Amino acid sequence: MYREGRYSLPNDELEQQREELMHILVMDILDNELFLAPMAEPPKKVMDLATGIGLWAIESKFNSTADPFLS
Repeated sequence: MYREGRYSLPNDELEQQREELMHILVMDILDNELFLAPMAEPPKKVMDLATGIGLWAIESKFNSTADPFLS
């Protein structure tokens, strides 16, 4: 949630649209892979740190067995 004076970067609708476009472009570059790190087994927990407007975390939740999500 945006709180005036507590977040130093823009957080208006235009900025959120830009963040969504950036997510779409990165996903295209990565062939729709949410991460590239090799893993022997799916993670049990995932921490969302600075992933923009949250699309990565939302898509990770629906494409993974990781639970619960920490943020």
